[in-house]
Amino acid sequence: KRERSDYFYIDQRIAEYRSARTRLDLLAGINFDLLGQLRAGWRFGKVSKSLETGVDIFSDVAKQSSIGWLVSLDLDRLDRLVFARRGWGLQASWYDSSQRDYSKVSLEGRAAMPLQDWVVAGRASWVGSPRGQLPLNDAAKLGGFLNLTAFASGQLIGDEVTYAHVRAERIIGRPPAGLRGDMRLGIAFETGKVAQPYTVQRSNGWVKSVAVYLGGETPLGPVYVGLGQGSGKLTNVYLFIGTP
Repeated sequence: KRERSDYFYIDQRIAEYRSARTRLDLLAGINFDLLGQLRAGWRFGKVSKSLETGVDIFSDVAKQSSIGWLVSLDLDRLDRLVFARRGWGLQASWYDSSQRDYSKVSLEGRAAMPLQDWVVAGRASWVGSPRGQLPLNDAAKLGGFLNLTAFASGQLIGDEVTYAHVRAERIIGRPPAGLRGDMRLGIAFETGKVAQPYTVQRSNGWVKSVAVYLGGETPLGPVYVGLGQGSGKLTNVYLFIGTP
């Protein structure tokens, strides 16, 4: 997988990297009928970064690899992949690398409930390291659409990262016969905190964001147009075609 990684000093992007991630999992598990699955096994991961623009502030960690044990639980009773109307989901994972002397726990819960022409939904997550400290290339990030929308994608990065939002979506349109999904106008109230930040932030406490967006299913996939405003009067505008 190749992706772009931006690093910020307060609100200024000071470096842009291209990251190449390679991962190999050897896992075994069990299925819980239609509820989900539990898996456990071994994971190898490698990340290499190359500077595109800006100051190469992470030149000493341009390449990192890790080997360790993984246990993951994935339960999903949401009725749709993207625009769910009802149900709940739970994801939990534990990764331990004696080679890098750290462990990583990730927890996330989601829920949605219909109220006539409205859908009320929420998501909460926590990522931290019970042992050691998360390396930069495996750190948790906040920022991006419905992940502290007012902040740029990945703007907040560190260890012990907590996030939660609750949103209300008004169904304003439905597709013609034969197509699934609907068009929604939504508002989301978000909060998050990076307890151990790896870059200088405007605030090291809880930060907030409010997002207003229009989204729905199209033949090309989900489409979102959104506006977020948050702590420090930060503002971001988003356009997504596909899953954010």
